[in-house]
Amino acid sequence: MANLTPLGLYDEYRHLPVTLDDNSVVAVDVHQYQLNGVNNANALKAKDKLIGKIKEEAKKSKGSLTVGAVDVATSSKKADIAVCFMGKGSVADLQLTLRLVQRYGLEKPGDLQQFADANLGLDCNGFVGNYTRRRGLALGPSTDIPAFGNKATARKTIAEVQHHDVIIWKHKSEGGFGHIAIIETALGQGMQTLSPGHADPVPADSTQSGTLMGTITQGLIGPFVQVAASAMNSAIEQLSKGIRVIESAGKIGLRDSIYWMESVAKKKGDKHPTFTVLRPDKFKAGKYAKNEVFIFGLGL
Repeated sequence: MANLTPLGLYDEYRHLPVTLDDNSVVAVDVHQYQLNGVNNANALKAKDKLIGKIKEEAKKSKGSLTVGAVDVATSSKKADIAVCFMGKGSVADLQLTLRLVQRYGLEKPGDLQQFADANLGLDCNGFVGNYTRRRGLALGPSTDIPAFGNKATARKTIAEVQHHDVIIWKHKSEGGFGHIAIIETALGQGMQTLSPGHADPVPADSTQSGTLMGTITQGLIGPFVQVAASAMNSAIEQLSKGIRVIESAGKIGLRDSIYWMESVAKKKGDKHPTFTVLRPDKFKAGKYAKNEVFIFGLGL
């Protein structure tokens, strides 16, 4: 899907339509952070129970079990279902998994959302990798984080940062396994609309902050009609440091937020230029932490 954006995929996970065996459709919000081997022991038990049910029904059907147009009894499809419990599931496989959960009565009565919250979700490269795979790249949800960037695609200046670039944390974080996120919009490259629901204050400790911007409270597509002409260039310069980032983050799950790029420098011992970004706190509005990251283009 050439036109799919990171935000578009985020919305697919957050508003997942699941067609049930009776052809009714329920919406499920798949948004939890799920990191295999760290927080999913109960999810793996649920996975084993589901795979066991598939095997039982397939045995009665002489080895195959078609749900919709998919034979879920094949080894490859059972593997696709299994990774939904490990932070790597695609939209289509999560839809199929939840349909089967309902078929076998594995959720609490009538509550697929509760099952999803307890057992399904994405880790950081699970989200980014599902996006890159949908866009036709070889990179996928199980691709190691460093493989998403290389010297040839490393951004060297703030002005070079583009929509759909990936951000890779310089130091290991998020439980010691590293972290990756993807840029929906580099504000300096397009001034794409942001709704008030996505508004974030310019950090008080940012070297780019100032009284002019204060808090972004309206869309950026035409934000300058209320800015005096003399302040226009300053406003654009400050906004150009902003990036709208989609990520699955530890302890919070899928989120859509505004980061601010402070600076970029080539540091001794690093293969790539280091960007210092201000990342919104996961729980406290208006609070930011400085993070050192690398930013790479994907050619999208």
